Amino acid sequence: MDVGQAAGQGGGATPETSESEEDVEGALSTPQRHLVLKGVVFYLEISVDCIEISRYARSFGASDTAVRAYLDHLAAALVVRQLQPWHENLSKRQVRAPKVYLADSGIMHTLLNLRTQRDVEAHPKCGASWEGFAIEQVRVALGAERSECFFWSTHAGAELDLLVVRGRTRLGFEIKRTTAPQVTPSMRHALADLKLNRLDVIHAGDTTFALAKNIRAVSIVRLLTDLKPMQQHALLRQRAVRIACVLQTPCKRFCSVCRLDVQRLRSPLQSPLRNPAW
Repeated sequence: MDVGQAAGQGGGATPETSESEEDVEGALSTPQRHLVLKGVVFYLEISVDCIEISRYARSFGASDTAVRAYLDHLAAALVVRQLQPWHENLSKRQVRAPKVYLADSGIMHTLLNLRTQRDVEAHPKCGASWEGFAIEQVRVALGAERSECFFWSTHAGAELDLLVVRGRTRLGFEIKRTTAPQVTPSMRHALADLKLNRLDVIHAGDTTFALAKNIRAVSIVRLLTDLKPMQQHALLRQRAVRIACVLQTPCKRFCSVCRLDVQRLRSPLQSPLRNPAW
């Protein structure tokens, strides 16, 4: 699948787009409205990258607090996504700043005036567009909550574009805008240090093949097909947790993660027997 078709279709206009615009405008107070245009440039500049709040605050002529608030407003309106850093118990120095990417790659292409696939592929932000698009598609296919999605990076250079943690399962995803990905030392470090169940290298080609033990190169179409059963399992687990919580008994017919969630959901604030809004 080419990036022009994939990212363009993935970020198509929907009724939610106008609602997001209204949410952003309503969320920003009057003194902050002058930051809107600068904010667009800001997010196009960083694309999928870590944020240095103080540096962009200086370019805005605003305080760090104002920039953080602006970022939170756009994230709440689903215009951008924030990936929080994952901290493993390692002796290595790990990155602590969050990553930000535009949730709608079609908007990004429009703002950059990229009209064709050739325009997208020739632009310096092609790789960032592909990465943001792939992250969003994987997150949706897995049915993963924001609190389950992370990225991982060390100051020594090892990194992982997307880490999905669900119970005891850790799924790693590395995203490459190439048709012939290869295993890198960074991938091996991520697989070992994070104790991943597997690592999928999402590439722009159409084939799927093994790169190493527990590491495979996979096309995004094949990956999204493979992830559907996991999404269904998540829905079944959510139903099991609700039923078990109502009955006040763990459901042993489902995975251990379900039983752990049942223990957590037995608290008075989260029990459906005491909180009808749950």
